[in-house]
Amino acid sequence: MFQHPNLQEVFNNPAIDRFNNAIASLADGDKIRYIDPNPLFDDGSGGLRAECTFDDIHIYAKYYPQWCDWLREQTGVK
Repeated sequence: MFQHPNLQEVFNNPAIDRFNNAIASLADGDKIRYIDPNPLFDDGSGGLRAECTFDDIHIYAKYYPQWCDWLREQTGVK
């Protein structure tokens, strides 16, 4: 698999936080909502908890049901 030589410069937690903040700035709280998933899996220092990830960016599939339940709670979807 090809990997970009500067992958860590592009895909890292500070960069992801910047992207998420840019997306959040588009939310108006009415028609456009931003739901911040960081509190669910955050390790307290801005990264994913070690037991939840294999690459510090993506969560393991076994955590998808927990994530889905949390999203339902945040959006009021049953």
